Amino acid sequence: MRSITESLEYIDISNGTSRDFNKFIQSVSDDIVSVFNMANNNSELTQKNMDLIIQENLFLQRKIKELESMLYSIEQTNENKASGRELNTLYKTFYTADDIEYMSDKISHNPSYGIITLPHSNIQKIPLSKYPKDFLRKNMDIKVEVDGTTYNIISDPDLINIIDGDDTTFWSKVIEKDSSINQIDFSITINMPLRILSNLSINSIGIKPHPVYSISLNDIEYKDVEGTTEYRIPTFPTEGEEAIPIQAIDNAKFIFPPIDTTSITFHFTQPYYVQENDKRLFVIGMRNIDLENIKVTSEEASFITTFKIPGDNQYFNHILEPSVITLNNQRYESSITQELFRDKTGVQSLLFGSDIGEDINTVYVKTTLKKIGDMIPAIRGIEIQYMPK
Repeated sequence: MRSITESLEYIDISNGTSRDFNKFIQSVSDDIVSVFNMANNNSELTQKNMDLIIQENLFLQRKIKELESMLYSIEQTNENKASGRELNTLYKTFYTADDIEYMSDKISHNPSYGIITLPHSNIQKIPLSKYPKDFLRKNMDIKVEVDGTTYNIISDPDLINIIDGDDTTFWSKVIEKDSSINQIDFSITINMPLRILSNLSINSIGIKPHPVYSISLNDIEYKDVEGTTEYRIPTFPTEGEEAIPIQAIDNAKFIFPPIDTTSITFHFTQPYYVQENDKRLFVIGMRNIDLENIKVTSEEASFITTFKIPGDNQYFNHILEPSVITLNNQRYESSITQELFRDKTGVQSLLFGSDIGEDINTVYVKTTLKKIGDMIPAIRGIEIQYMPK
């Protein structure tokens, strides 16, 4: 675009008329307004496109989870048949609200992490809604270490995007290595902003990596209030004393009894790369890390999950006690109970393991969650095995 000002002939202020000068000033003003409008339109278009990408990514993730559930059901059914047991498997995850009916107090359902837990209020430990980004950049201490190189908010201001609570912004970096390197390890440390926190207690961590399904989470460690001793968060999977890496994570969630901490370090590995001639490009990044103190608003709540046999003329003969897939495979003992019904209102009950006389292809499982002690139960899926007629 050629500006209005550029199209005007050069004006000699000492010899030009007042009319010429006014025309020049007006053209400058019009150009400024035009450029501002163009910048504003581009900003709106960029935001719109980013929202579309986020939405598409969310739906793709949900479809992947749906396909994974179907594949798991088929694999379990085939395993049963191979072992001589005529049992079929149905498996439900919670990345969508499909087939979920709420009862009693509203269950907390978070599709981003694919979990259901007790209703609660979330208190972000880093109060982004209260303080602007510029203030947080001056008061936050975030460090990333990659192969001996340390990045901080001063050298890389985009690191603030890790804790800004906005899925449309993220921190990302491309690490270039030679062809002898097969993976890179990196860590992210968030030091709590002690000047602006009323307390140091957290009981929930959410991690949204970039890129998804590529980075492995090796461990999460935190320092106590003295800032001297390191511990592993209570619910990270372990074998003996060793942490078990979680491979190729998507959105990951951890809920645990409250801890007081001044610093949290996340350890990652990126084993995937793009080969470019004799170089390997490793992409590492993060959309969000949420540090929260969640407060349960009801210590017991229930919901109904619908299970339907796919296909025509297929009916349940009997259904075994469901298996619950918990968050990070935690054991909640008596915190979770289940009942079986032939209707979604939870009135006409059935017994697990007993023959079902009538021909029905749809049943409803009522799941009740209870808070016991400091542990807040959270589940990722439900699996039922059944004998078909």
